[in-house]
Amino acid sequence: MTRAARKLVALLVLGLCFGAAGAAGVEALTLEPPGAAAPISRAFFGIHVHNDGTQRHWPDIPVGSLRLWDAGVAWASLEPRRGQWDFRLLDEYLAWARGRGVEVLLTLGMTPRWASARPDEASAYGPGLAAEPADIEDWRAYVRRVVEHCKGRVVAYQVWNEANLPEFFTGSPAALRQLAAVAQAEVRRGDAAARLVMPSGTGLDHRVGWVAQTLAAGMKGSVDVAAFHLYLDKQAPEAKIEPLRRLLAQWTASAGATIPIWNTESGYNIDSPHVAWTPAERPDLLSPERVAEYLPRDMLLARALGFERFFWYDWDGKRMGMLDPATGRHRALADVYAQLIQALSGTVLHRCERGGTGLWTCRLSGAKGGELRAYWVDPQAPAQRQTLVLYGVRHMRLDGQSPWRAADGPVEFGPVMTLVSGQP
Repeated sequence: MTRAARKLVALLVLGLCFGAAGAAGVEALTLEPPGAAAPISRAFFGIHVHNDGTQRHWPDIPVGSLRLWDAGVAWASLEPRRGQWDFRLLDEYLAWARGRGVEVLLTLGMTPRWASARPDEASAYGPGLAAEPADIEDWRAYVRRVVEHCKGRVVAYQVWNEANLPEFFTGSPAALRQLAAVAQAEVRRGDAAARLVMPSGTGLDHRVGWVAQTLAAGMKGSVDVAAFHLYLDKQAPEAKIEPLRRLLAQWTASAGATIPIWNTESGYNIDSPHVAWTPAERPDLLSPERVAEYLPRDMLLARALGFERFFWYDWDGKRMGMLDPATGRHRALADVYAQLIQALSGTVLHRCERGGTGLWTCRLSGAKGGELRAYWVDPQAPAQRQTLVLYGVRHMRLDGQSPWRAADGPVEFGPVMTLVSGQP
């Protein structure tokens, strides 16, 4: 069969596929990253590492960013008593990152009990830690000391973690603004090349206005990067699109779209018999296979919506980690992430489209030229398996194992993302 004939067959099959399922009525949708298209840098692909106790579980996949949170290097750990500093664990993280070209985002807070405005108040991490400091000068001294110590080794500092939740922050909006303003002054003073990231919020529900509210309340002039956490329980990545579009519209109205936005944390609880799940947690558990399926879709859709970085939570945690808590070996999630990083680093994402059949197509320019497309089937599609006839291209399933293969006929697509290299 000639190349022209093959293309004709492919178009006919494509038309039949779209025509048959289109009648069922999946809403068509197009997402385009705002602003000038920029290559997806390796720094887009972030991770969290905990390294609890004396064990060390360093990532062995090519992540480009590391967010330090739940990593034993919060304020209360670095300065357990006024003026007594312990940077040993932080230095270990920074040395690992520098040796591998990984950029570090260090999250500031939680307040040590000795400095807390409410030292006996309950928090997620112990008494007093969610309160603002009683004396802002203690915060200033902390930020100054940390920035001086980390200069040139940390690319960004985040003011606080999930400050819209009382288990993490119980201060007022005015107190949070003051923390950000002081942090800005000290970061500028100590390391002008570093960026300051606004306190993150979380909850893609009634709390979706966090970014806009925080910027509008006076944070806009104090930070270089907006931030949010893209958790939505066990729901599929596509369920986040509409709440994220509302969040981003509010953010644009408040910030004028003049600063980038990062997802500084999100992931899923992974079902495991080695975790003591509560009855309230069990309904939101996902299988390791389902989370591996979600990861590429989560990240590519976030990129299409304009997020500049995405920090997955996490590498070595028992609840959400990429390592099996029983064996310490890779879950499929880790191998899928490695596949995604290797395939998409340096590419440019132009748009993602959901057609009437529920088939998603994301169009990218390859890092070395040429065209790259990502395909998968939306959970709402009436047909969860759809087929295109492709010739003269290569394709690879992002399942953590499949290699690139030549396409010479029908290629089936489903919930697992498949990359196609070349012009179909």
